[in-house]
Amino acid sequence: MLEFIRLWCEMLKTGQWPVFLIYALLMLALIVPRMVLGWIFYGLRRLGLIQNYPAQKCAATAMVTVAGETPQALERCLRGLKKSLERGTTEHALLVIIDKWDDAVLQDSNIELATIAQKYADVILCTNARSKRRNLRELMRVAEEKGVLKPLTILVDSDTFLADLNVVEKLLRPFVDERIGGVTTAQLIDNPRTWVQKVSFWLEHARMLSSMAAASLFRQVLCLPGRMYAVRTKLIVDQMDLLVHDSFRFLWWGPWQCFAGDDRFITNCVLKAGYGTIMVPEALVTTLAPEKFEDTRKMWTR
Repeated sequence: MLEFIRLWCEMLKTGQWPVFLIYALLMLALIVPRMVLGWIFYGLRRLGLIQNYPAQKCAATAMVTVAGETPQALERCLRGLKKSLERGTTEHALLVIIDKWDDAVLQDSNIELATIAQKYADVILCTNARSKRRNLRELMRVAEEKGVLKPLTILVDSDTFLADLNVVEKLLRPFVDERIGGVTTAQLIDNPRTWVQKVSFWLEHARMLSSMAAASLFRQVLCLPGRMYAVRTKLIVDQMDLLVHDSFRFLWWGPWQCFAGDDRFITNCVLKAGYGTIMVPEALVTTLAPEKFEDTRKMWTR
């Protein structure tokens, strides 16, 4: 900030625009509107002018994807999710799919994961797809076959932990508004210790207070983060094949098949159908973050 002020004074004296000053002004032009809209969003919520939805329980199907998770993390995830589903829904089904089942290194761990899942899940699947998109399609197919596919679908990563037992009820509450098609939780990093995790925590917290809040003000959250969010089942049940075969191009190169970004694809399905997407700050969850920068870099690259 001191350098910015110094360069600003220098520009006023000389009439020359340093590159850093131009860059800083561009960044402020991007950041400040988000912050202002975020403040407006939280201010209107405190006054009860927006998102004042009545408490109302709904029926929902929760789907959890697991790939190389630690047993301790899965136990914590499913225990909290199951209790929250029991408290926050009229009826529910919990489905779990465990990927990399044939991985020799993970064999013992996968058996333990399946044992844990049996304590909480209504349906357990094991697969070698090594693709979250294919796993989501399989979960949707099996839920439909077994007759446990409810009007609302909650998608959860296995390293997501609910902050309290009312998260599901808070997450589903906005669906009383027929204009809402997707709702996401507020998300932070669980127990950050290393400097990399603390940076990740700061980024998630900043996003929750600014861009996610600003987008929610207009019911236009462009990506419902995949750690835990809910959508109207009818908007995505027929889109699963497209989800699996989704691809992208860069200029004249490609197409390449998409592996990450399943949450953005599903969000696009909701928005294209004309429904709104929002964040509910009170529905707070935490998630694990890599301890090392290299692992974090790979995550950001995906």
